[in-house]
Amino acid sequence: MFESISREPWYGIAFDFFAAAVIIIGAVLAVVLIGWTPGHIARRRGHPNAAAINVCGWLGLLAWPCWFVAAIWAYTGPSAPPAKKAEADQERALDPVPAEPVDTILCSMCGARLRKPTVGCRMKCPKCDALVSA
Repeated sequence: MFESISREPWYGIAFDFFAAAVIIIGAVLAVVLIGWTPGHIARRRGHPNAAAINVCGWLGLLAWPCWFVAAIWAYTGPSAPPAKKAEADQERALDPVPAEPVDTILCSMCGARLRKPTVGCRMKCPKCDALVSA
């Protein structure tokens, strides 16, 4: 009467539970990684709206277009890491007014530094072809 009940070894059942646990943990980790990625990219790039991008990335798990918006938004804006920006700000604080060579002028159109002409008072900017007065 009980001969039709198969007796499976204990390790077969344990392997089934182990495989199910690995699949569930892998799926949870994949979902967390997908939601976390846009905010992490924005913070590493020093984006001013990193917090909003992070929220948009997590909302993207519920509405997938939000995730794509967050991923694209994370790559727009500043690309310098915050540590380098802080070093640059510190250097600017030490030297607030950069010294300009005495014999240069700035182009009024493109901002390029040009050497003052030795003869005459007008010259042509090589970058934007504007006439610059010395």
